[in-house]
Amino acid sequence: MSKSNHSLLIDFLNVRQSGLRSINVESDLHNNALADEYILTAQARSSLERILSRFEGKSPVRSWTLTGPYGSGKSYYGVFLMNLMGTAQESHKRVLKQLRTIDSALASQITHALNHGSTLGMLPIPITGFRASLQECIKHGLSQSLTKLVRNNNIKLLLRELKYWDTQTTSHAIADWFNRLAECLQRT
Repeated sequence: MSKSNHSLLIDFLNVRQSGLRSINVESDLHNNALADEYILTAQARSSLERILSRFEGKSPVRSWTLTGPYGSGKSYYGVFLMNLMGTAQESHKRVLKQLRTIDSALASQITHALNHGSTLGMLPIPITGFRASLQECIKHGLSQSLTKLVRNNNIKLLLRELKYWDTQTTSHAIADWFNRLAECLQRT
């Protein structure tokens, strides 16, 4: 039998290379190419709907867990979500357009729930664990995100306080600091 009579699987399949590499939430948040390549699955849309139900006051749930095996797209979804929820993100318009193409009702729901257009939406604070205390990991993520806002004097003061966090910093002190940050951001 000649080789030309056999079809190869590769002739029928085309594997998209996007999403195959490991995503680092902190460093990839500002990678516009990744925003264009994200594949918004039905599971991701369902997760987004559950999150939005809280913002709209339809659900008392205030925290969510995203679980799955290594390489299943959890971090990629996190990058997509942070770009979607924060209108100040470079890739916000791209991911919102992508969502609108796939699910226009969900895109409108996002825009309405987060008052996009009248606010900057949410401030993404990517935090990646590393060999340090939880306080240090949170401090690092906050510093990276808030550095962009140093023109605001109140943010400058909060960033100065943040430098002194260590393993002795209590959860009450951290919660108080976050409350002051929220107040500051609402006035911005």
